[in-house]
Amino acid sequence: MAGSTFLKGIPGDARAFVSSIAHAAATATEVIAAWAAPYACRIKAVGFIPAAAVTGANTNTTHLNVINKGAAGSGTTEIGNYDLTSGNNLAATDVYWIATGLTTAMAEDDVLALTAEKVGTGLDVPAGTFVIVYDGGGALA
Repeated sequence: MAGSTFLKGIPGDARAFVSSIAHAAATATEVIAAWAAPYACRIKAVGFIPAAAVTGANTNTTHLNVINKGAAGSGTTEIGNYDLTSGNNLAATDVYWIATGLTTAMAEDDVLALTAEKVGTGLDVPAGTFVIVYDGGGALA
């Protein structure tokens, strides 16, 4: 389906905000948020704003991964991650930039997913907001 091209010709960055579901420690690795590119664009940064705090742990933890799923939803390319290991915590309502300085080209309807990867017995990750910064104007890198 053709997306809105309203922002495509406007120079500068556009931001998309997608609600994410909570991830329970006992749950296997899962997609907690996803976004489809509205048109050919370039991903520049991806962040996560948790609704509640999380204290990282080394052995039993969760990794937040940004995966380029592509057009068919089967892609596996990780473009960024934030591992909730000891010292890597989440404070409620702060933005955590999982990936910055990107120039990841996306075709219209390509999907970007935020996954919660369970390691050991995992950690609970609260619901929150998945933030995607993309370039809506100009040529792609």
